[in-house]
Amino acid sequence: MPPKPKFTREEIISAALKIADKQGIDKLTARELGKKLGSSSRPIFTVFKDMDELKREVKKKSYDLLQDYLAEAEHYQPLYKQAIKETIRFAVEHPNLFEMVFLSEDRKTVNFEEMTIRYKDIIDRYSGVLKQDYQLDDTAIRALFKHSCVYVYGIGIMCAGHVCTFTDEQLNDTLGEVFMAMLMYAKSGKLDEKTPIPVRID
Repeated sequence: MPPKPKFTREEIISAALKIADKQGIDKLTARELGKKLGSSSRPIFTVFKDMDELKREVKKKSYDLLQDYLAEAEHYQPLYKQAIKETIRFAVEHPNLFEMVFLSEDRKTVNFEEMTIRYKDIIDRYSGVLKQDYQLDDTAIRALFKHSCVYVYGIGIMCAGHVCTFTDEQLNDTLGEVFMAMLMYAKSGKLDEKTPIPVRID
């Protein structure tokens, strides 16, 4: 009969998440986790096959935490703008988890179009809101989302990497300016129009 686990699956994941949050996923080792649990590393492997399996679960929990931040936006109007601010707040308060969710090396690199598939659940979450608040069709919503991602990830990386900080007022004004520009583009009916490619003139 296999030994009875000393810790539950959730207890191990919770302790592992705290290490990843404070120190980064690279510091999540069996030894560090054992110390966090006040035990040897042996009980971990009565529940998980290996550390890679545990790290996958930690990444899922990190994504779930991001979803909790996004859920907070549902108490605000305009909702989509607040959702962007909540994503950045997640980067500020949990920089290591933000990096793990969005910048981890094991994520398959995709092109700009495929990015909308990767985050389909988030797009679906806000499609109805964008249609209702801004009268956008599905094509315009995808365009708005793509460009929102580029801008939000840029700010998120700056905040998570302690490169730059924003006051709430600065963030609100900056996001408002850029969002209005993106909204005008999304509603322009010119989403297929190509812009000039720079060419050498010397």
